[in-house]
Amino acid sequence: MKEIYFIVQNLKAGSTLLRAYQIRDELLKYNKQQIIVIDINIISQLKNKENSILIWIGPIGHKYINTLSKTNINILDIVDKYLYNKLEVEESLNNNIYQNVIVNNNYMKIYFQKNTRFDGKIYVIYHHWDPRLSLTSTEIKDKLVFGYMGSIKSLLHTDNFLYYDILIKQYNIIFFDTELGIDVTQNVINNNLNYPIKYNADNIPKILWYNCDINIRDPSSDISKFKTTAKIATAVALGHNIITTLDEAVMDILPLDYPFILENSDYTTVNNMFLLVTKDYYTDKILWNKGLAILKKIKNILDIKTIINNYINLLNM
Repeated sequence: MKEIYFIVQNLKAGSTLLRAYQIRDELLKYNKQQIIVIDINIISQLKNKENSILIWIGPIGHKYINTLSKTNINILDIVDKYLYNKLEVEESLNNNIYQNVIVNNNYMKIYFQKNTRFDGKIYVIYHHWDPRLSLTSTEIKDKLVFGYMGSIKSLLHTDNFLYYDILIKQYNIIFFDTELGIDVTQNVINNNLNYPIKYNADNIPKILWYNCDINIRDPSSDISKFKTTAKIATAVALGHNIITTLDEAVMDILPLDYPFILENSDYTTVNNMFLLVTKDYYTDKILWNKGLAILKKIKNILDIKTIINNYINLLNM
């Protein structure tokens, strides 16, 4: 049985925890072969490895694969790194240094099939919800509070939450930074996002004080086209509703009758959705309950116990 290595840029990064350590631990429930997570800085330890499976978390393999045995199978897990490393990803695919690629949605699969010379197989594997979220409780009753969980500092360079600086002045919105593992709402209110990042392994809150997540991107943007299902996955894990634009990954898994999908991302539409959610929540909750029922069905689809079957199929191939 082949040895499996997850190769990562930073052992403490969130992508390492979710796409390397958590996937490894789930795979070990099915097969007891050697599965190791390794930092790119000690890649030389793999120089004598042959007939192994190397899963590269992010486009970090292009400098190293040709220095390793050609008997290995190289798999690129793009995660959400294509947005920031387009040239490296496309060059690697055009040169076919990887045999397989994991992408975030069906749009990405078709995009790379049409726009690169990649000869290998492309697998769509959705981003699972973090199993640690099953221990997080939402301590809020009969009150609507909006929330955004993720890399808050990324809002400085990536439009993952359009109009956040305006909406926070109009609505009760909590911001939780999953890199630091703390509530940074006051930083957002004070427009102080230029704080240092120190990755915290204990980055998932035990208690949350909001019950409606937010995912607002320009549907025509690359961000919307190439991002993962992470925001939807977080909402379903927490039992929350979510206001969301129809990202490509969202479109793959969320039925169009979900009541809080934004038709577009202009400010008027966004603000009207916040008003709609608020009115519905504080009246009959018809839309609110419909949304929760829909997301409850999706929870199993994005459970790591379901997602792992895609990895098993990939590794068997």
